[in-house]
Amino acid sequence: MSKKTGATMEILPIGDQIVRFLVILVIAWILSYSTMSANPKWAVETYVPWSFWLLHYLIMFGIVGGWPLTAPFGDYGKAYWRGHRRILLGLTMTGLVIGISTALSAFFANVYPGYPLFPGGAWFGICLFYISLWWVFNIQTLPRPLIPSHSSPPVNIAINSLIIILLSVMIFQIMDFEGPAHDDPSNPHGPILAGYVFGQLVSITVWVQCFASNMVFQGFSGSPLENLPYPFLPILLLVMSLGLGVATYQLVIAAGVDQAFYAEAVGTSQICGSLFHTVAFDFWPYHKIRQPLRGLYSFVLSQVIFPFFWIWLCRTMLAPIYDLMVAADPLYSEEFTEHTLIHWFSLHVVTPLLLIHQFFFMRWPFRPAGPMLGPMDVGIARPMNVRVVIQDRDHDSGLVKVADPELESKETRLEDGPLTDSDEEREICFPLGPMDTVILHHHDEAALADPELKSKEAARFEDGTRGDSDDESEICFLPDEAEC
Repeated sequence: MSKKTGATMEILPIGDQIVRFLVILVIAWILSYSTMSANPKWAVETYVPWSFWLLHYLIMFGIVGGWPLTAPFGDYGKAYWRGHRRILLGLTMTGLVIGISTALSAFFANVYPGYPLFPGGAWFGICLFYISLWWVFNIQTLPRPLIPSHSSPPVNIAINSLIIILLSVMIFQIMDFEGPAHDDPSNPHGPILAGYVFGQLVSITVWVQCFASNMVFQGFSGSPLENLPYPFLPILLLVMSLGLGVATYQLVIAAGVDQAFYAEAVGTSQICGSLFHTVAFDFWPYHKIRQPLRGLYSFVLSQVIFPFFWIWLCRTMLAPIYDLMVAADPLYSEEFTEHTLIHWFSLHVVTPLLLIHQFFFMRWPFRPAGPMLGPMDVGIARPMNVRVVIQDRDHDSGLVKVADPELESKETRLEDGPLTDSDEEREICFPLGPMDTVILHHHDEAALADPELKSKEAARFEDGTRGDSDDESEICFLPDEAEC
């Protein structure tokens, strides 16, 4: 489908979305309560700095690379991701990312540059996480010649990660720790107070995510800005993010708002708002509205309304946990406030669980996650597997003519994905889209020609559950065991 008109995409029904998110919240609360009651010192001084590495590599493997077993570049075409196999996939990928995060965290703490996990590792982790978001959602689109193509996802992940780590080291060097940590050997004694840098990083990230291609305004697609030639649009979005982020934080300071409250509670809730609205809820209830109106409505919901609700919910849910921390060590009432606990719970517990379930477990036991809604796409909350009977195929155009007894009118056809009506009311022709799954109604399998696929490898990772036939120019649609 064209970029202007978009396509119809499947999203989870809102009931499934709510159940999924509530389950993640319950698991996050149980983990938080059990951890804080057992060893709050470990949760704050060891887990927090380590979890920044975890978040970094969740972004690298889930968004930048999608490798080695996850979509879109992993070997998931062999049905690893279907049915109960998604559990094995999720456990394998989670173990891989935890192992890499642990190794890099230990290397930075004990080998080079020797930042202890706390406080130096925690402050460096802040830089690492927020620069990761800047890079993936905006800056990565600029130096195209420096980034390998998606044909080499491991190299792509390694280079992106290295660049982000180097940028994070540079930002870390301008920090000057405050309070008891000021005299710590890991303090770089830079020109700017660490708390101010933290607040500024949060404020800029809020706007970076608003302008990201898959969140809130979705890169301003649908507006006149999308017509700007490359690389002017990503440069403009970066400048806007930096400018609005700096201006927002200066307004916060001028208004006398507590900087820690803004960074740890308000800004964190806004970052989670754009993330949750996209990843957990597929832009609901605006999934049927295209950009730019979707962006305006999403901004109000995720950046204005949601933070009030999330801060209230976190204060209510986390009150018993905070009491445990203060009882264990009264100093936490000064160094680790309720606002800090909101930041800890939101970004270090809920967010990793959500991303792991989305990227690695492919939303098990719900329907697997497909592509996120594009700016001009419309979401429908029901299965889009089209039950078809093959009637004829055109090898020249790559289209398949099918009869679908479940479709009763042309209007209903428009609800079934990127389908184009043919002259016959009971027949439809549709292009073989990269993430389509076709369920055959009366045939075990059928070979369909697709001139856009150049190799068997392309057929595997661009076409989901499709398996290769003997002919490289053809692919076989296999019935989905869960549906048939």
